[in-house]
Amino acid sequence: MEREYFTQHRPRAVLCTSPREKDDLARLYGVDRELMHVVPNGFDGRRFDVRTRAATRPAARIELGLEDGDVCLLFVANELHRKGFSVLLQAVALASDPRLRIDVVGRVSPVAFQGQIEHLGLTRRVRWHGPTSQVERWMAAGDLLVLPTQYEPFGLVVVEALAMGLPVITTALAGAAPAVSPGTGLLQQDPHDSHELAGLLLAALTPGLLEQWSAAAPSAAASYEWSAILESVEGLIFGAA
Repeated sequence: MEREYFTQHRPRAVLCTSPREKDDLARLYGVDRELMHVVPNGFDGRRFDVRTRAATRPAARIELGLEDGDVCLLFVANELHRKGFSVLLQAVALASDPRLRIDVVGRVSPVAFQGQIEHLGLTRRVRWHGPTSQVERWMAAGDLLVLPTQYEPFGLVVVEALAMGLPVITTALAGAAPAVSPGTGLLQQDPHDSHELAGLLLAALTPGLLEQWSAAAPSAAASYEWSAILESVEGLIFGAA
């Protein structure tokens, strides 16, 4: 359906959520680069706010059963394979740090990965929470959003997490990767390399580093708030009319 649309029609303008998406449309469907404009997805600053995280974090951690010293790796997704869940499991096992635990939020089932979880000895360190309409509460409890995705045109959860002061480790392939500056998290270059991800996780555990990233994260996300994004959208729509 995508191919038919972009090869059989000539839109006045195409709004792409990231440079990666723009490159893909040009490569796969021959879309004229002059027609394409990068406008990232925006987040709701009223929901995803660092002050909300600070106010709700103690209760949210108790709700998740997190103990002092636990490092909550939050994995938010509605699918597991493409988002790199298997690589995350391997990386946590390789890191061999008992403080690390994975909390999975989304419409996903553990069935396909239960064997791997048991084989890696992670049964007690992987918890499944199902879907939620209040992902910001989980972000308040988490210490690090980890999304080793193999393909992601954008990845709104990345900027939502940063806006709340939750540091991020994702891959360089994620469309929202530019929001993850060296001071707010880390980027995995090879999404299939569990050893690389294990090294990034251990680096994040450097004393005081997560706190530094957390303090810098909201500023990195500020330009993605809807109030800023909509100005660009309006300009392009009226300009193309």
